Amino acid sequence: MNITIASFANGAITTTALTALWQYDYGQILKVEGIELPTAYEVQFCNAGDSETITSIGDADGVVIPDQFLQNGKTIYAYIYLHTGA
Repeated sequence: MNITIASFANGAITTTALTALWQYDYGQILKVEGIELPTAYEVQFCNAGDSETITSIGDADGVVIPDQFLQNGKTIYAYIYLHTGA
């Protein structure tokens, strides 16, 4: 499996874009750096234009990107929702 890293500068919880994934590049792991994540967290994946997401569980090693999102060459969105307590 290959690891793609999403880095968030200075702990900013906003968006970031990656360009390292290719169509049919199965077995990908998304690892998030620069923000504090709980031991286990949910990541919702979808392709551009989709109306529904698929949820995967991430941990310290990252989260597996479901292969179905790498089949069509469309942009992949990954949503991580964190409660900051504020």
